[in-house]
Amino acid sequence: MKAQAARSFSITRRDIATLVFIGFVQAGAVVAYVLLIRSAINSLQTPAVQAGDLLPALGGLLVVSFVQAWARGAEFTIAEQAGYDAVGRLRVELHAHLMGMTPRRVHRSSQGALILRFTGDLSTLRTWLSRGLARGIVNAITVGGGVGIILYLSPLAGVAVIGVLLIGASASLAAGDRVRRSTRNVRWRRSLLASNIAEQLRALAVVQVFGRTSGEHSRLARQSDDLLGADKRMVTTRGWLRAISSGVGSLAVVAVVAVGAYAIPRRQASLADIVAAITAVRFLSGPIRILGRVNEYWQAGQVSKRKLTEFFNRPSRGQSDEPGLVALRPRAGRIQFRNVSVDGALDDVTLTVEGGEILAITGPNGAGKSTLLSLLARFVEPDAGEIDIDDQRLADCSYRSTYRNLGMVSPDLPLLRGTVRRNLSYRYRDATDEQIDWVVKSCRIDELLDDLPDGLETWLTEGGTNISVGQRQRVALGRAIFGSPRILLLDEPTSNLDQATMEVLRRVILRYRGTVLLVTHDAAELALADHVCVMANGRIQRHLTGEEFQAGAFANGFVEAGRRIS
Repeated sequence: MKAQAARSFSITRRDIATLVFIGFVQAGAVVAYVLLIRSAINSLQTPAVQAGDLLPALGGLLVVSFVQAWARGAEFTIAEQAGYDAVGRLRVELHAHLMGMTPRRVHRSSQGALILRFTGDLSTLRTWLSRGLARGIVNAITVGGGVGIILYLSPLAGVAVIGVLLIGASASLAAGDRVRRSTRNVRWRRSLLASNIAEQLRALAVVQVFGRTSGEHSRLARQSDDLLGADKRMVTTRGWLRAISSGVGSLAVVAVVAVGAYAIPRRQASLADIVAAITAVRFLSGPIRILGRVNEYWQAGQVSKRKLTEFFNRPSRGQSDEPGLVALRPRAGRIQFRNVSVDGALDDVTLTVEGGEILAITGPNGAGKSTLLSLLARFVEPDAGEIDIDDQRLADCSYRSTYRNLGMVSPDLPLLRGTVRRNLSYRYRDATDEQIDWVVKSCRIDELLDDLPDGLETWLTEGGTNISVGQRQRVALGRAIFGSPRILLLDEPTSNLDQATMEVLRRVILRYRGTVLLVTHDAAELALADHVCVMANGRIQRHLTGEEFQAGAFANGFVEAGRRIS
């Protein structure tokens, strides 16, 4: 599986072009406004000035004010929408990448950290794209236009303003490293807190039963205090950055006034030039503040971008299969493992399961039984060896076609939040009532529907925890056999079940028209099998027919108390 590169870390070229246009409109508005102010002041200094003489300048100022107001509104709207669009695309790419990762790889990561990718990191990146990059483009052009007109009015005043801007930019850049460190610290502590809350929600019953509510509350309170302290330090750092950007605008006005005090008496600039230059600086105070925050947003955005990039660099097949893979088209359902190894789980396993037969796999915990099923379900990939289904190499087959031909019941495949109907027909969303009715009767789900308030439309909580274990397992079995897949994988399907549910599952196994791989310790289920594999230490120790196993089970010590396999 290969890593997929994200392509939504920036806004589109079309949005950039629109923002550049808006920037030039704003810059033009500043230039026009300043020149009109200068013209009005010059007119006022004329001895015979009449009120009507100011009407063209006043009309022009009114028009420019409306244009500038429109440009400001357009700047905010386009910038925010561009950021939301980019993050929307990125969120879809993140989900597609996540869906292509193996469950075991996903479970190695903290759920809190994964959730933070879809919430905090995307939000921070959106802030950078909208308020840093997008608005930075507009306001950089605006400031450029304003500085240009100041240079035109008074080169000395323009140089002074440029000097103040350079000092402010240097101070902002110097604080950048501190912003990045504080942002990383906040993000890390936020991830710890989110992971802790997610774990406590999943294990609330464990926390309560073992009397650890106060201890877990204390741990969360400590994490919350640590996060609060980190948040305050980050806010302090960002506060200094905003003080710098605000101070730059005020200092620029002081610089222009100082230049005026020097230049006007020496006739190097007129009063109208200096007043117009001050007007320009005041117009630029807002854009200067926005540009002063660009570094703040960029530093925070880079931290989130790095985390998102790390996630995208994890192996994933993405939302669709890689090119070159063929469709799996099983006929009899014959499965062959040839010298298959998985580091830490399986060691050089060779095994053939004939089409249509029931293979039971037993052995002690950690023997590698569930890993065999996970290989067929492609939750893990073999480190060595090959797996064939009806002489098709599984690695050459598309994942989608593989899953169409597999059904599975496993503790790792819980029920989903939604109705019983949704869970049963999850593989086929357009399932007919007749198909659902067949599954309901096959798994005797009709017996439990009578006890549910809304029958098939009964809402199940996450994991189906609002119904009994036996009821959950019947629904899970119905979901697995829906569509009659060629291969059925069952991982301890009757563990901790009542006798009635166990009998239902055994009857389904016996009647199933496909190849069945059954991981079990139960002697009654082993008796159903055509063949039995006894595993230990990642290897197949014995491969017996069902009759051979039953005949030798007690003699070889495989059965204890007549029911459980050691």
